[in-house]
Amino acid sequence: MQNSISTGFFTLRGLTRTNTLLTIRTNRQDTYEERLDRLHKNIQDLKPDEPEQWSLKPRMKIKIKREKLVENSFRSFMKSTSKLKLRPNVIFIGESGIDYGGLTREFFRIILPEIVKPTYALFSGGADTDNYIYHISPLSFLHKNNLDYYRFVGRILGKALFENQLVTIHFDRLIYKRLLNQPFMVSDLEPVDADMYRSLVYVKEHDPSDLSLYFTVTVSQLDVVKEIELKPGGKNIGVTNENKKEYIQLMIQHKLTFNILQQMKAMQKGFNDIIPEKLLDGFTIAELELMLCGVDKFDVDDWKANTNYIGGYNTRSPQIICFWNLVEDMSDEDRAKLLQFATGTTRLPHGGFSHLIGSAGLRKFTLCKSVRPIEYLPYSHTCFNQIDIPEYTTEEMFYERFDTALHEGSKGFYE
Repeated sequence: MQNSISTGFFTLRGLTRTNTLLTIRTNRQDTYEERLDRLHKNIQDLKPDEPEQWSLKPRMKIKIKREKLVENSFRSFMKSTSKLKLRPNVIFIGESGIDYGGLTREFFRIILPEIVKPTYALFSGGADTDNYIYHISPLSFLHKNNLDYYRFVGRILGKALFENQLVTIHFDRLIYKRLLNQPFMVSDLEPVDADMYRSLVYVKEHDPSDLSLYFTVTVSQLDVVKEIELKPGGKNIGVTNENKKEYIQLMIQHKLTFNILQQMKAMQKGFNDIIPEKLLDGFTIAELELMLCGVDKFDVDDWKANTNYIGGYNTRSPQIICFWNLVEDMSDEDRAKLLQFATGTTRLPHGGFSHLIGSAGLRKFTLCKSVRPIEYLPYSHTCFNQIDIPEYTTEEMFYERFDTALHEGSKGFYE
């Protein structure tokens, strides 16, 4: 018999994975595991036939000196596209090792940590203040042949997925979105620029005609301040109630891609040189990050011990009890997706949940009572490691709303 807790809202039973989360997902077209299995089969179909004798198998040779890891790897990956789908054969020059798989694993473990170093000026971030996530550097255009190097990075990621290898660097969610060719949304702006996000929310909810706004934005680059038009003639077009939707969309696009759009496109092109775009239809950004970086082991007790409750919720609130029932029933893969939804990455920092980083330093995982009606999905604020949960009135509603948010995304206005 299941235990139950009676509340003024609904009755919470001792729930299991089989009668909650899994039941909801079987109503979808397919599960993550089914899509992953199909992806691996499709990738296998792209690989050329190989003779049984190991020495006769065609290989993509990756000959490198450890002190010239990036330069030598760049040459191996960029000199030809015809061998990108062949089995890799990593050769460390001056070393006697033979690659039966171990050297390939080592290569994918060490290559990206070298590429993201400041020496190459391609990426920024990676410190605890960035939650150990790397972003495309807005000054990367100063790097000679930077687009070729971004295409190279895309090929590294594509080859890792193609060979079912794991990499050790996590990128920001915008990069994964671009690799999946998914559109940017309003919710993507909040962790990048919370002030602009709030300003656009104000514009959306009010008539901006009296704010003296135009279709322009002021940027500072190398200590030079300049005005950029968001559309042709933008400096002469005022923002009104009738055109504010276009203004908001153009501002989002500018903020999220200024000085990095071509670099993103180059990474996407390199990735698609190996992984055709259609193969990843239906995958989320959290799932792509999991496929590339693997999954941590989650200590749910540590998670609970380092969680704050605000807005009126506490550990006895039925919605909070339901939330932890959900987490306990999840696999580590699904817990990673939940972590990505709340923090922007599937990566758990060293030291566990007590070391989660927000926009202003250490910040605990937070569950907040949402002021939104129950028709809305849970909504995340990744800069605060926070999930806003409406006061759902039934178990079924709670699980259905969370399942939708995690697998389809909780969208902002105009989405």
